Amino acid sequence: MPEPECTLRAAIQEANTLAGQDTITFNIPGSGVPTIRPNSALPPITQPVVIDGTTQPNPGKVELDGSNAVASASGLAIWASTTVKGLDVVNFPQHGISISDGTLTFEGASNPGSQISGNGGAGIEHSGTGTLFLVGTVDASDNCGWGIASYATDPDTENILVTISGRLTANNNGRRPGCVGGGIYTYSGLFGPASAVIEAKNNGSDGIRSSAQNNYAPDSGMWYLGSVQIENNKGFGIHSFGTVMFQGTEANPSRVNANGSGGIYARYGGTIVHAEVNDNCGWGIQSPTTPDIDSNLGFGGNVKVNNNGQGAGCQGGGILIEGVIVSPAGSTLEVANNNGDGIQLLESYGGILYRALLQGVVKIKNNQGFGINAQGYVTFGNPQGNLSRVNDNANTGVLARGVTFAYAEVLGNGGWGVDSQRDDRSNGNVMMQHVKVSNNAQGGIRSMGALELGSQDVEMGWIWRRRHPDPGGSRDHSAAFFRCPGGCSDL
Repeated sequence: MPEPECTLRAAIQEANTLAGQDTITFNIPGSGVPTIRPNSALPPITQPVVIDGTTQPNPGKVELDGSNAVASASGLAIWASTTVKGLDVVNFPQHGISISDGTLTFEGASNPGSQISGNGGAGIEHSGTGTLFLVGTVDASDNCGWGIASYATDPDTENILVTISGRLTANNNGRRPGCVGGGIYTYSGLFGPASAVIEAKNNGSDGIRSSAQNNYAPDSGMWYLGSVQIENNKGFGIHSFGTVMFQGTEANPSRVNANGSGGIYARYGGTIVHAEVNDNCGWGIQSPTTPDIDSNLGFGGNVKVNNNGQGAGCQGGGILIEGVIVSPAGSTLEVANNNGDGIQLLESYGGILYRALLQGVVKIKNNQGFGINAQGYVTFGNPQGNLSRVNDNANTGVLARGVTFAYAEVLGNGGWGVDSQRDDRSNGNVMMQHVKVSNNAQGGIRSMGALELGSQDVEMGWIWRRRHPDPGGSRDHSAAFFRCPGGCSDL
């Protein structure tokens, strides 16, 4: 600024009168973090500006505190592209930062970061058409509304308008009496690179909600390559009307645990890598679709979906999907101890039968419904020789319209081990190799189609098979034990 010294209010006013981008720096006397407490609302920012709290000597940040401000005041009102560095914005009656237009880059101080906390509305409320960039370490917690609330839209495209490139914490929002809000809300999607981290815990609504432009938009949602720690929120952990993507590492998996409505609701599926989705009150993961677009869900690395739907008033199972589910070779998918089915695969609005393609190791056990309940085709088993297991589920282990499996055990289930149905859309065939089906309460395999057993290590408790059509062409086969080491078909 041309003047050597002035208040923050005067600096904003002067920057608004000047063309081009200006920079506001700080050198406030005293030790510790200096606090600025305005009594009335600061003027809106109408020209591009950088507000750089990192220029404050030791510790390199400034606090903007709204405890004394009038009831209508937000901390900063942004009407033009702005960069804010090293500034805490706390305790304002309305929003910490309100963005009506332009792009905001909010950069947290290096140590310990910057806070946007304790405000009467959202930590950051973002509308208009600009992009919100959150850089470095940012803590948007303890606000009465959402920690981050982005209602911004792009009128021409479905660009993602919130980008996180550091660590964002959004905890305990919407929890005070009379408050409504969650962790992070975005209307036009959320993006972050692999280095990004989101923590959203103990919020009064969803941990992350992405409503998506144009109602249901598969191209928006959560296109996020970083890790998440989303736990103990009153709503869903992640609630997306677009696509959901996130990943952890094998040593430090992402976690979506103990949320009140369910773990992950992903309208158009997505990709989840190295994650735990456990102990949620509803389904661990549910991905229904709409008549026009399918929902495809992929898993990679080690993923656990356990103990969901448990507890008083809770209802749900492990994974519910209306689309294709894929777990590739080299991955491990564990779905255990859920209150309903382990995996439930629905058919489409138009009656299309989808497929569960589980080529990695799967461990589906101790669920209170079916292990796999598929109104479509199921392929599972690991060609690398690591056994997949569908064991000890309360109902049938695998119910499907056709099953192909290898290197697997289906043991101790409360119904059939494998029950393959047939109708005018599916042949109900069962094909297997290197498989053990034993100690299931109703029997080993019931197949309404062809039953083709591979060349090695196939054994089962007993078989019941009905050839279609019925009646007239049916044949039933039962035995106390059956082994087919040399290969068989059409029993």
